[in-house]
Amino acid sequence: MIRWAEDLIHQGRWDAQEPETSLYFLTQSPQEQTLETSLVEAEALLSTLPLSLFFHDNSFKLRQMSQRVPNFSELPHVQTWILAIGFAIAQCLKEQLDPLQLIPRTVVYLNHEIAAPGSVCLAFINKLEQIQTLLQEGRNLQAALRLASSRGVESVNGAIAAAFFCFLSTPEEMRLSLLRAAQSNSLPQIVCGLTGTLSGAYNSAAGIPLEWSIIASEPARTLAWNMSGVEICQLATHLFSAWSGVYRPTIAGSNAVAIAAPGVIRPR
Repeated sequence: MIRWAEDLIHQGRWDAQEPETSLYFLTQSPQEQTLETSLVEAEALLSTLPLSLFFHDNSFKLRQMSQRVPNFSELPHVQTWILAIGFAIAQCLKEQLDPLQLIPRTVVYLNHEIAAPGSVCLAFINKLEQIQTLLQEGRNLQAALRLASSRGVESVNGAIAAAFFCFLSTPEEMRLSLLRAAQSNSLPQIVCGLTGTLSGAYNSAAGIPLEWSIIASEPARTLAWNMSGVEICQLATHLFSAWSGVYRPTIAGSNAVAIAAPGVIRPR
């Protein structure tokens, strides 16, 4: 995620380079291989979040980039996940979000973008439609989290669907959305990561609880990225500056005032 964000900042695009292929799990049992594969695919989805943010106003470019994700060009369901999250992020950032209409609109978008959806893609769309039913019926969190309790690729389908539920059931409350997402017992990092992304895109940094912001701003290293909260925020600021068309977005103190597509001077 960090490397791709830096590529977008410095070049205004992403250079797809094949990383070292991890083949160690091929010696594991079939059950372990299935779990490992789903985790790798889920991580691939999270790592593309900078792409979804950077190209939120250019669905064609996002689709083009999603087809170049290393090691997953032959897995259309990963591209489907990227497009679904990218569409949801775009609705939030464009201030076009209707909580009860986001999933139906996402399904329509996916059906339009995917020429020949496979069984996994159809299963994912089915998960989203189940979540939509739960939202309309006012069902509780546990009903949604049960969707994320399956194994393999299905577990990623369920985790994404659960993230949609955690966000859409309380879109104005980032704290509540994330605390509910943390209760997932299947791929909780994925559920929390995507819930935080959607809620952050909708509520902006102003929606982050004050005490969480204070913790994130401490110099101690956070997560497993070996980056502090300050460094993460700085990276996000540079990404926004690059999207806005700032000539040198990494210069300290540069402010993105004029909003324009990268490399293009035009009103937005």
